[in-house]
Formats: sequence, structure tokens, C-alpha cells
Amino acid sequence: MFTPVLKQFGKVTKVYTGTGIYALKEAIVSEQNLRNFQFGAEQIYPSVPPVLTASGQRYYTMNNRIYYLTPWLSERRLQAIDKVKTMLEEVAVVHKRTLQTVPFQQQWKQNYQYSLERSIIDTQARMERYIAIAEKPTYMSPFHYLFCSYFPSWMATINQYNAYLQRWKELIYQEKNIRLVLAHGKLSKDHFLCTSNGNHFLNLENVHWNVPQFDLLSVCRNDDLQELHSEVFDVYERYLPLNESEKYYLILHLLSMERIMGVINKYEKSLYANELEAVRQLQRAQLAFEAKMKYAQHILQENEKQSHV
Repeated sequence: MFTPVLKQFGKVTKVYTGTGIYALKEAIVSEQNLRNFQFGAEQIYPSVPPVLTASGQRYYTMNNRIYYLTPWLSERRLQAIDKVKTMLEEVAVVHKRTLQTVPFQQQWKQNYQYSLERSIIDTQARMERYIAIAEKPTYMSPFHYLFCSYFPSWMATINQYNAYLQRWKELIYQEKNIRLVLAHGKLSKDHFLCTSNGNHFLNLENVHWNVPQFDLLSVCRNDDLQELHSEVFDVYERYLPLNESEKYYLILHLLSMERIMGVINKYEKSLYANELEAVRQLQRAQLAFEAKMKYAQHILQENEKQSHV
């Protein structure tokens, strides 16, 4: 008898058996998410069908956890840009297929507005507090020097953010409806397979109803996709164009400085091994932020072109 061999690959267990190689996945899901997961995986998103249990079930559930087994598939070799384009085409088709228009409740608008306003107010306050700390010593540390060099551009971005926020508020308070799609929830090229038997989405445990731009933001958070942002937008829009308020909502999230603030917080708490590591992390965060700003500018330019058509 062949004894199964198990190897851990992140959150997935690779299982070698006498009948083939399989992927065993465990996920924590709520009852609502379980329904979304089953609906998305079985009827909406192209995915790898699970191997049925002895009782004929697709999934084994226990204590808000689900377990499922799928064949381990080999992926075709593709350039990152081609894989991302294919993924965005597939997800745009899913979004278009599941698109719903529902009443845009006043409370939702107020909650969205409060969240966006609170975020930028907190960011500006923390930035201004920290610039005072960084400029105080007679001799700056390399990290403080770098922070001070970036600071003027960050303040300019905050001013832009407030202008875009005002435009977004003007748009949403005129709208009676909002568009929702069945979002993947954790979209990235690592959660998508291109095989000889077709394309498959992985990690569908986070499938839920959300605005169309939610999955676009997930893709844009990947460091190695910095140069692909404008192409991501163009590929997606060929299948499901965003309306103006959706574009501004996307832009506002692209201009978030959450990652930069995370680096600053870690430095304040002395969580980096040394000064060089802290400087490199701030540089990487700034490069990622600049890439997102270019993407935001691309969206604005395309929106301007369409407004004159």
C-alpha cells in the first residue's frame, strides 16, 4: 500500500498518493462566506473542481473551517504581464456576468465618506507630527533625511486627494444606485493558474459582493506589478467600463499612504534590524506609491478623454 507523502507549500498541502498528486486546502470561513464560496467556485468562477469525499461532498466542514482536495495542476509558463492580462480578462467577464445594480443607501454613502475623510486626516496629522521629530536633531539619521525629502510630495498628494474626494462626493450624492459584482476578494496572479486545460481561479474563500474596483485594487497592491497598472485598467475596461464615481473611488484608494505609514510606524518602534533595512523599506514603499500615482493619473486622463467624446 502506498503511504501518502505530505509537503507544505504555504497554506496548501501537496499530497503525493498512489493515484496522483493533489492539493489539500484549509480555510476559515463564516456561514455567509461559505455560501458565497460555494456559489462562486461551483457556478461563477472558473476553478479546479474538488475531489468528492467518500460521502459525495465537495467540501468537508468543521468548526467554521472548510477542507477540500483538488488535483495538483502544472502551470504553463507565461510572462507576468501576459498572465495578469489573462486574469483581468477572466475576472472582468465574471464581474460583468454577476453585475447587479442596487439602491445606494444614504448610510452607505456616509460610511464611505467618513472612512475616506478619516483616513486622510489621520495620515496628514501623523505626517506633520513625524516631520517635526525628523527635523529636530542637528544631525539627521538616513531614514529621517529620506523622510524629509519625500515629505513635500506627500503633502502635495494629500491636497490632490482632498480635491478628488470632493469630486467623488459630488458624484455619489447624485447617484441613486450602486453597482455590485461577485468579487474574488483576494485577487492576485498567485491565485490564478493558466494550464493546458484552461484558466482557473484559486483561493475563492474570500468571494463576496463588492464594488467592481475592489479586485483591481487587490492586483495593484502587488509590488512586482508596478509597471502593469495602466494595462490592468485598460484590459479590464474593455470588458466592464467603470463609471466616473467608481473611477474616483479607485483613485482615492490608490493614493492611500497606508504602506508608507506602516514603514514609519515600524521605524518608530525600532522593529527594523538596522538603519539600512529601514531606508530600503521606505524606498520600496515610495516606489510602489509612485507607481500607483501613475495609475491614478492614467485613469484621470482616460476619464478626461471620455468626457470630451
